[in-house]
Amino acid sequence: MNPQVEAVKIAVAILKSAFPGEIVGLQIGLGDPSFNYHGTKTYAEATEWLRSVGCSTREKHPFQTYTQLTGQSEGISWTTYPDELPPTCRKVTKTERIPKTKTVETGEFIEIAREVVECGPDPDEIAAAVEQPQPELAVA
Repeated sequence: MNPQVEAVKIAVAILKSAFPGEIVGLQIGLGDPSFNYHGTKTYAEATEWLRSVGCSTREKHPFQTYTQLTGQSEGISWTTYPDELPPTCRKVTKTERIPKTKTVETGEFIEIAREVVECGPDPDEIAAAVEQPQPELAVA
């Protein structure tokens, strides 16, 4: 068996035993390894989990429906995603006034060159093949 595949299988078995039934991810690159844990539901659970892996300080990044909590411990970046905002955050509704603008169709166009992906036969080759004179059939 491929030694890389074997090493990944061993790492998966170790992580499954350390985090049974949980969704986790490990990323190893040029910098510190990064571990993502999706097993916390509340902000308090997430804070306690980060403390349990040795993170004394945390960075919080609140989003609309969840918070990303990150900490560093023993050369590993640990991240978890509770389904609630930190206690210091709240959702508020703000009304902004935006000036109205009027769009008028002028009938003019602006041409923009964009690179696109097309699949199938090249239309230019098809057109060139149609334009070439066909050999006449000899009648015997």
